[in-house]
Amino acid sequence: MKEQFLYEHIQDMNMKEEGTKITSVIAKILHRQTTTAHTNLNAVTTITYFIFTSFTRIPR
Repeated sequence: MKEQFLYEHIQDMNMKEEGTKITSVIAKILHRQTTTAHTNLNAVTTITYFIFTSFTRIPR
């Protein structure tokens, strides 16, 4: 029972850490982008990709 709780807690911490990483990546992309439509499209595509991959990861 205790092991299960610890395991879930560790998983929860990992998820939070992943979320923080993704947020910082998105912030960097948005900060770096210029006003051109091409760059905006690239940023949106990259952000969508990061969000998609983070939520569709196979649970360990």
